[in-house]
Amino acid sequence: MPTFDRFDICEAYYVYLAAHHEGMGSHKYERLCRLLDYFDPRPSLRDVRDLTDNGYAIYQTIEM
Repeated sequence: MPTFDRFDICEAYYVYLAAHHEGMGSHKYERLCRLLDYFDPRPSLRDVRDLTDNGYAIYQTIEM
């Protein structure tokens, strides 16, 4: 079983929420803003393809 660190979790949620929020009034946008209060994504993190293997596994779980 892979081990996940907090960066994998934050990156997976960041990519998911940035791509799937429904606008500024949505719950997902609110979660994205809260995440960005304590997480500063790396500049190269633009897409799901930029996630680590563990980050991608987390992302797939979020999508379900």
